[in-house]
Amino acid sequence: MVADDRQTQEQLRAELAAARTKIADLEQALNSSQPSLAESPFVEFFHTAEDPASFLDRNFVYQSVNAAYARYFGRPAEKIVGLRVIDLLGEDIFQSILKPNLERCLAGEHVSYHFCPVKPEVIVAQDY
Repeated sequence: MVADDRQTQEQLRAELAAARTKIADLEQALNSSQPSLAESPFVEFFHTAEDPASFLDRNFVYQSVNAAYARYFGRPAEKIVGLRVIDLLGEDIFQSILKPNLERCLAGEHVSYHFCPVKPEVIVAQDY
């Protein structure tokens, strides 16, 4: 019985070591096959686009804005990054226009809409 327990433990250790090796191999393959966002050609497109664009996290906090976005709002990009959308655009706009579309996107739905505040007090949103 003791010999069977030792054999089972050794077999489990071998299977665990093999699983750890497989996980490490998969992580390495994943990390080496996908360029980081900073290395992506999309980043250059994002930052040189003439239209305002921004990246938000799941908490609706600005992670990056392009120069056009900063110009549009009359603030340096560094003063926008880290703000919540609601703090920059106001609660009414956020709750009625942006949040519903952003939540659909975060749920995995393909969402296309154009949002353009013409003046701080006038907002235009259009679904495509």
